[in-house]
Amino acid sequence: MSGKGLYVVATGLGAAGLAALGLLFVLFQAGAGAVTGSEASEGIAVHGRWTIEVRDPDGGLVERREFDNALTIAGAGALAKTIGGLRVPSEWRVTLSRLSTSGNSPCGGAPAECIAITSSSLTGPNIFETLSVSVPNSGPNAGKLVLSGSVTALVDGVVDTVGSNILFCEPVLPPGTACNPGDSLGFSTITQASVSPAVSVVSGQQILVTVVITFS
Repeated sequence: MSGKGLYVVATGLGAAGLAALGLLFVLFQAGAGAVTGSEASEGIAVHGRWTIEVRDPDGGLVERREFDNALTIAGAGALAKTIGGLRVPSEWRVTLSRLSTSGNSPCGGAPAECIAITSSSLTGPNIFETLSVSVPNSGPNAGKLVLSGSVTALVDGVVDTVGSNILFCEPVLPPGTACNPGDSLGFSTITQASVSPAVSVVSGQQILVTVVITFS
């Protein structure tokens, strides 16, 4: 796709759409690396840097974890369809799950995940409308996609899997708007990682999460 084509696709996109477009532009550039002489281009990679903090109700820090993950195959495919005009990005969410470790997730046994989300299209005791999405213009995260939110443990539990997801809509809706039930194509996992050892929390504690997606 030419630079002109990318500009046309970008016209009218909201924050979520521009974020998705940015990821796809990086992947496009990575795939277009040329080999000159004996030197081969290493391409450009997409990385997710996670920070998880567990805090008591009074704000005291209990535990802090930092780790990396990467773009998933499904996420790359979903973003490619966004560039192709087959999907419209809507809501972001971050999931904190208990998948492989015994016991409950901090939000109970079923569903086995806590969700921080940017809007309230989903409802339930495990849904927390706390997630913000930004691309700062200055500071250490300038030019990076930053997801930041929090959930509160409903029961004692563990988190052993995390993921960032985008809800996609049929391309009949304006970018950045919530999907009508008949227009939703569901959430696609963009990045995912296993957490080992699992993060343990007790009821009432808050889990603060930040995901910084970078291109290098």
